Amino acid sequence: MIKNIEWVKIRNARKIIEHASQTEDFSKKELSEQLELSFATVSTLVNRMEDRQILEEVPTEPTGTAGRSAKRYRLRKESILFLAIAFANRSLVTMALVNLHHSVVSRMDFILGANWPEAASQMRESYVRLLETAGADDSGVVAVGASVQGSYNAQQDVLRSPYQSVLDGLHLHAELKALFGKDAVIQNDIDTATIYTSHLTKQNYFLYLYVSWQIGVGVVANGHLLSGFHGQTTEISHLPLGDNVEPCPVCGARNCISASLSKGAMLEKWYGHPFPTRPMGYESQWQDFILAV
Repeated sequence: MIKNIEWVKIRNARKIIEHASQTEDFSKKELSEQLELSFATVSTLVNRMEDRQILEEVPTEPTGTAGRSAKRYRLRKESILFLAIAFANRSLVTMALVNLHHSVVSRMDFILGANWPEAASQMRESYVRLLETAGADDSGVVAVGASVQGSYNAQQDVLRSPYQSVLDGLHLHAELKALFGKDAVIQNDIDTATIYTSHLTKQNYFLYLYVSWQIGVGVVANGHLLSGFHGQTTEISHLPLGDNVEPCPVCGARNCISASLSKGAMLEKWYGHPFPTRPMGYESQWQDFILAV
């Protein structure tokens, strides 16, 4: 019961922050009406967020009439920052500090090191430089979010990524938490794209189909990402629905759907020679293939 109450509080706080990130300013009454929350709930949460310097009161001009105007509040943009890390392909890494308005405060790209100790050192150094560029302090960064390619088992905290050998088999949540001293959220890149697109389009029921050098599906149901106990519910790359005689180069099984319908698989059938996984490559061949089809 207590857990459920805490979850409701967290959910309501998220609603308020999300609303504040898209609104210039607001009163408690407006917030209560627009979010369909009780005034008491809104008042308690807004006061708490003001104490924690997430929200601030907006200075108002005197109205010249009797009585006081309702206090208005706005989000303090840089009050809380998140460290976002995108492991985009075999080598490129993007790190950025993002504020509550979903705006990038500082960003940098670099090539991933040859092993995890080297990569960890790069990320730590890059993080320090991001803070300097943003004029921010480590204490203002509350969490780390990482987007990865491959299959991430949230229950076991294990990443299986044929695309990035440096990260393959790593307990990534534990490693990032130890590296930055903050809690971390790990998400498959396709699921990340699903959440972002759902947020942009404001769709609470959404299916995202990704077909490129890998194949994936993301599903949002009732406003929440469908992930399941292990975080792998919608993984489809290696379902045996394809028509491929050769073993899958990733998992070794036959008839994986990605080995038949991914970009590389289509190019291989068209040109008659192998096209190994290389996420940033073969664009000219792909364009020629599309034109021919």
